[in-house]
Amino acid sequence: MKKQLIFFLFSLVLVASLQNCKFAKIDSVVNNSYEVGFTTINAKGRIIDYKDGTPTAHGHCYSLTDEIPEIGLAATDTTETPYQDVDFESKIDTLFFDKEYFIRPYMRNGDKIVYGEVQKVSTQKPSVAITNLVIKDLFTLPMNIDSLIIIDIVTNEPSTALPLLPNNEAGREYGFVFGRADSLNITNGFPTGASVFAMRFPSPPAYVIPPEDKSKRKINLTLKRSDPTLPNTPVGVTFFRVPTPVVPNDIVNYSARAYLKLNRDGVAKYYYSERIRFRIK
Repeated sequence: MKKQLIFFLFSLVLVASLQNCKFAKIDSVVNNSYEVGFTTINAKGRIIDYKDGTPTAHGHCYSLTDEIPEIGLAATDTTETPYQDVDFESKIDTLFFDKEYFIRPYMRNGDKIVYGEVQKVSTQKPSVAITNLVIKDLFTLPMNIDSLIIIDIVTNEPSTALPLLPNNEAGREYGFVFGRADSLNITNGFPTGASVFAMRFPSPPAYVIPPEDKSKRKINLTLKRSDPTLPNTPVGVTFFRVPTPVVPNDIVNYSARAYLKLNRDGVAKYYYSERIRFRIK
């Protein structure tokens, strides 16, 4: 009988403890998922274990520099909507592309604010890729063998970019950088030197082909080895060597990278394609 009584009392204590634990859960809000673009982030959150009335609002706070963003901090911005459901979304726009942001979900119930965990989210980075490079031999007058260089690139760009140059409404600069042999090593900025030849297109001319997919931009360029600077300038610079007379099996090795120049935070930044190698006979 005593054992049964002890067991009964222990069971009551256990049940009471479990009930206390159940109602001791703190209110919380969690990150659900997010979708990211060049200048926008669509952040999602979910309210869980909320037992203190009905929330009045929910949203996200975000910052470039505050690693723990919080409402009221000078470098923290917020986006908030009235409470509708446990699952909520916040569209954050007018961001900088190619940047890492600290984002934190929260919910509000009057003066009470409950935060979730911080996530680091990076906006999309512009990219450029060489999609086609063809070298064709052709005869020119006088009867020397010349080479026709055909090169295509595709860029994926943010929809908004600040102006880089005066009267450049597009705020972009495209181009190709050619180097002899393996001299085309780019770490930061723009390469210079006698072994480098660049072609710059400050504003999109006729050879920028409007793509069907508006999220991409295709650029096509065709030039002769004997006069590669057109259409930039009428002054020819023979960078791609033309042997005179033509020597059989006279091979020159080159490399090429395409680039896209954009303004990020008021600073011009270059985005390069992978380097490709090619030969001209």
